[in-house]
Amino acid sequence: MMAKPFIFLFERKSFYFLFITGTIISLFGIIFLFQEGIVTYNINSLLQNLNISLIICIYLILQCKSIIHELGHISALNYYMREADELGLGVYLTFFVFYVSIDEIWYLKRKERIIINLGGIYFTLLTNIIVVVVVLFTNLSFIGLLFRYILIFNFLNILTNLFPFLRYDGYWILSDWLDIPNLQKRFLQEFKNIFKKKKNYFNNISLVKRKLLILYFVLYTFVFAYAIYIVVKFTIEYVILFHVRVDNFQSLLFSGKIQLIMGLMIIFGIFFWIIRIIKGKVK
Repeated sequence: MMAKPFIFLFERKSFYFLFITGTIISLFGIIFLFQEGIVTYNINSLLQNLNISLIICIYLILQCKSIIHELGHISALNYYMREADELGLGVYLTFFVFYVSIDEIWYLKRKERIIINLGGIYFTLLTNIIVVVVVLFTNLSFIGLLFRYILIFNFLNILTNLFPFLRYDGYWILSDWLDIPNLQKRFLQEFKNIFKKKKNYFNNISLVKRKLLILYFVLYTFVFAYAIYIVVKFTIEYVILFHVRVDNFQSLLFSGKIQLIMGLMIIFGIFFWIIRIIKGKVK
């Protein structure tokens, strides 16, 4: 019911206009942060303004943003006269995450499914419009820094959700665009069928889609290999070498604690993803 007031945002003209506007404003906001020096290519400069109060506020706001993201999916689903099967709360890596089960999406046309899968990113872009306005009219005070980091994390969240190698929105958008349900699972099944000399699905799709599918899994293999490399690299840099560099417990506590925490989170997150792939849970 809470999504009903927002379904007008998915009217054809409104959706495309606001989606493009939100994208442009979000990019403008990130460019502005580069010019301010808040965002650089050096991750240490990005972390230097963080403190415990900011981290706590950012974390809480990101939890609220998770609700807004799922609200986007539900609103899009309601626009096409469908209802969400389940709305719940779970824990993913180090975050509480809200999720929505939208099995009824499979009764819709391919274009409608893509719009629904874009719904979460769409609502994030709309919140970015407000965030950028606040950023432009505030200095580097606590509130100013808070909204600047929210803009950064929103932008990173959009990129993450568009990442097609995990079962995020980008994966389902690509799957719908290629019109191949459960893209990764289908490819692995059909790849096995080649060696079992069974009827192959690749023969039933166009040459263009076949090439795109093969390209996707070549890139997927490289991403998987690179993820393993990152785990090893961060393990060495943030766990082994970091402990070698510090002189005592006090320096460990007060020097580089944010880098250490984030390094461990990255290691845990990527390692968890690799284990899920190996066990066949990422499909």
